[in-house]
Amino acid sequence: MRKIVSNVSSPFTNITKWLVNELQKFGNFDGFSVKNTFDFVDKVKNIEIEDDEIMISFDVTALFPSIPINEAVEAIRNHLLKFDLPPEKTKTYIDCINICMKHNCFQFRDSFYSNDFGCSMGNGLSPYVAEAYMCKFESDLKKEGKLPSIWHRYVDDTFAVVKKSEADKILATINNRFHSIKFTFEKEDDTLHTLPFLDLEIKRKGKNVEFSVYRKPTSTDRYITNDSYCAYNQKIAAFHSMVYRLCRLPLSVESYMKEYQQILHIADVNGYDKLIIDHLIKKHSKKLKLSNISTLFDQNTSSNKHRVTLPFTPNITNKLIHVFAKSEMSIVHTNNNKLKSILGSTKDNIPTNRCSGIYQISCSNCNKKYIGQTRRAAEVRFNEHHRSVKKKEIDKAIAAHIFDPNNDSPHKITSFDDNFKLLKKVNKPNKLDAYESIHIYINNNLMNLEPGPIDSKLFSAIKKENR
Repeated sequence: MRKIVSNVSSPFTNITKWLVNELQKFGNFDGFSVKNTFDFVDKVKNIEIEDDEIMISFDVTALFPSIPINEAVEAIRNHLLKFDLPPEKTKTYIDCINICMKHNCFQFRDSFYSNDFGCSMGNGLSPYVAEAYMCKFESDLKKEGKLPSIWHRYVDDTFAVVKKSEADKILATINNRFHSIKFTFEKEDDTLHTLPFLDLEIKRKGKNVEFSVYRKPTSTDRYITNDSYCAYNQKIAAFHSMVYRLCRLPLSVESYMKEYQQILHIADVNGYDKLIIDHLIKKHSKKLKLSNISTLFDQNTSSNKHRVTLPFTPNITNKLIHVFAKSEMSIVHTNNNKLKSILGSTKDNIPTNRCSGIYQISCSNCNKKYIGQTRRAAEVRFNEHHRSVKKKEIDKAIAAHIFDPNNDSPHKITSFDDNFKLLKKVNKPNKLDAYESIHIYINNNLMNLEPGPIDSKLFSAIKKENR
């Protein structure tokens, strides 16, 4: 079982984000990693493989949980020393990395555990730390002359060309390097001389290699169908990716036509017309041709735009696209009708008294209620309100209601179970103000002394719909 730690809203989330942005300024580590499929192809398309050599794909078993943190942090320190940074700045980076990587806790079946070894899946800094260690791992082997001459790694998958007689020896060498880092490997097919790697199938042709697109045998060719209630750009996103790969890879005529027919088949299965695929091919071919002519055509301006998330409602959002575009904003559509909302969560249920979000406290003697927000456990917040009543702090909303001299009979709040109700669980603090304002706006008979923190004309539409 792999330990997955959610860092959402944790004390280290912002530190992790800051660290990743800072550390990326110092470039890549000295290693043999590739960025993506196309980077890999550019590096291996001209290699020559002798008759006594074989293609092998190495894979690290459970990479993140196997990374030794101390060795990885030392590799990062050595990398930073190349840039002549002030000692106190380097120390700050290393101290922050240690804090983020060595204080990872997770919950399972109402018990809390501390992750003492390896990188946690879910920690935003784990990919960077894992990459630092793997680059050090490779560089050390290279210095000792134990790394194959052709060795290209993408995260935990590595393509290598080695002598046929030395394959098992190389596997033993890299497996004995560190006790937690273990590799498995897959050799090229003896008959077809092919090897799957990433989303490619690499085939030997003489001393050179050819590429074709690889799909796993378990592939169902099912994507978002044409009749799905989704934005059009989301529906064809997968086809954009497939067509770009088709146009970008240096495929032979035979491999190109085979992949083209496969894309047409996938389009047909999912209810799309062939003309859509042909249009995408023309579009991507033209863009790639222009980018090869000059870098002027390869400027990405979309990165300057801000993205706004809105529910997919075609009659409204399709019109808003042009309005938002004038302010350099683009709309990202969402759809709340997802499988996870039907199937439920596999995580441990958190008791109401330990949840955060928007809550309601009702009076035991009338229909008045108070609506508020809390980032802490709900029961903690309720006890604070109960304490303010005991102290008769009439400047607080609930106490002001209970001790109102105009009340005909005594009013009170008795217990958490009797008077407290969680209206909505909210895990992200930046959404609390909005949800609290909405619930205050759509409810009546409130004890609240002040309106919600946000005032918007959109609330009138929400209230009308709620009624």
